[in-house]
Amino acid sequence: MIHNRVHFIEAAFAALVLCLIPSGVLNAQVGRYDTSVGKKVDFSYQPLTGGNFVFWGTTIPTLEYSVKSAGPRKDSKRIVLSVTSDTLTQVYTFAQNLTLGPGDSSIVSFSCNLHPGFYKAVLYEENGVKYGSDRVNGSKSDLKMVVPAISFAFEPEKLERRQPSCEKDFDLFWKLAHQDAVLMSGRNKLSKVKNNDGGRRVQLVTINPPYGGEFKAYLFEPRKSGKFPVVISFYDADQVPSPASSQADSSLNRIDIAVSLRGQGLCSSDRSYGIYQAYGIKSRQDYYYKYAYLDGVKALDFAYGLANADRNRIYVEGRGTGAEVALAVAAMDERVAAVAAYAPGMTDFTYMTKWNKDFMDPIYESARNAGISENWMRNTLSYFNIAYFAAKIKCPVLYGVGLQDEKIVPRLSFASYAKIPDATSKEYYVFPDCGHSAPAEWELLKRNFYRKHCR
Repeated sequence: MIHNRVHFIEAAFAALVLCLIPSGVLNAQVGRYDTSVGKKVDFSYQPLTGGNFVFWGTTIPTLEYSVKSAGPRKDSKRIVLSVTSDTLTQVYTFAQNLTLGPGDSSIVSFSCNLHPGFYKAVLYEENGVKYGSDRVNGSKSDLKMVVPAISFAFEPEKLERRQPSCEKDFDLFWKLAHQDAVLMSGRNKLSKVKNNDGGRRVQLVTINPPYGGEFKAYLFEPRKSGKFPVVISFYDADQVPSPASSQADSSLNRIDIAVSLRGQGLCSSDRSYGIYQAYGIKSRQDYYYKYAYLDGVKALDFAYGLANADRNRIYVEGRGTGAEVALAVAAMDERVAAVAAYAPGMTDFTYMTKWNKDFMDPIYESARNAGISENWMRNTLSYFNIAYFAAKIKCPVLYGVGLQDEKIVPRLSFASYAKIPDATSKEYYVFPDCGHSAPAEWELLKRNFYRKHCR
């Protein structure tokens, strides 16, 4: 299932002649802002896709741009569109000649056949080229970026990237780790939140797992008696739960548990983990993500033990790192009724090494400092590859992806989505103009999804 938000832009239509230029002719850098962007020009440009940045089925991907003349005279321009893969491999280069009178507007349209995947399109104006010229010089000085990179996709659910098989003892490793986490008891401390007079009762929960460390969460509960569904939200590294976030909303007839992972958010005063994704990379037993995934299980334990929890309706969710924890918990523990994940990554480490350096570079540095090889490092990471967990999920799954996400690019999220068994109820939504932050409608989609699925 695909969801696209729709935008409407009015423009006059005019027929234009399309000419296809061989791939590789355009040499300007793609996806970077030119210093000339934003300066007054004779023509102004606006993407015009009706919100359709995702194409599938028999639809030929077509990108449209509204062009308007702001000049006092008739003028001609040569417009160049560069289409690359999300790894910036040149796929197509198009060009159109366009003449507009004062105040006139038109639409330029570019269509191309593509393989399933993710792509970027950048629109340029070629300077100094007269109408009717058949050349594209391709030098950086001749091209002025007029619309920066736009990400779009074609049949993303069919994109398959082969990954190495999981380690032979992957299942045994996590079976034993999960078993120890569930059977061994830790310590939970609940603290009242001051000035808590909202629609729901709020408490701060500190959980000390049996394997060491601690993580914290806010617990939101209805003030009335009864049994209620539970939603456990695992927060991303840049998110901090607030006691005021949901307490005034008494219409949420459920229990919410907003979890900060160890060393993050509510636990940021604990600096022992440093750059979290690099902590303990020398050993799978000590790696940060082992603690994070098991902390998710202990959060589920806590929810399961609440007297007012409906144990048949316990849901887990998250964004980014939180989404990865939610998916791992759903794979390991059958007590989860459904899972909602927005922008999960932590997979396809070969791709991440090249295109997600902010995440991977600290891991490489930590490995060098620990004196381990790249193969050893990758062996450790393989035990925490979310795609391997996704393949074991049996409960219903909801995915959300921001097509403009540069932190966890959509390709990474779909790498794990593709591994979820077809027999599992699963659906995804693509938000064409969103990045790493989920849009407001994501909350409503999750609520409706949870209502549909309970044990």
